Amino acid sequence: MWQAMCGQWSGWGWGWGILMPLIWIAFLVGAVYFGIHAFSAVRRSVIREGRCGACRSQVEAAYLRCPECGYQLKKNCPTCRHIVKTSWSICPYCEADLAARPEPPSPGGGVEAAHAH
Repeated sequence: MWQAMCGQWSGWGWGWGILMPLIWIAFLVGAVYFGIHAFSAVRRSVIREGRCGACRSQVEAAYLRCPECGYQLKKNCPTCRHIVKTSWSICPYCEADLAARPEPPSPGGGVEAAHAH
């Protein structure tokens, strides 16, 4: 039975009969660990990178514009000036309504002109 378990390593003494299964176990544990680690690294890169809403090219999370088509991915909040995504309707920093369009300035000079009269 010892010969069948150890195969070609039986001629190297009884130490290989114990050492070889331990080496195989360490190899399998290492392969599983590095496999899980590699999978999680790929998953993290998918989270960090997204796709452009216009051309579907890969874009990194830090990009403000798509390098392929120039589509604006993020903008500044008109109230607090934090960077926000163009798809957001409310600024998470100051709760400003991002969907509302700011009114263009009046030709008469705005609030200052109304108080001057």
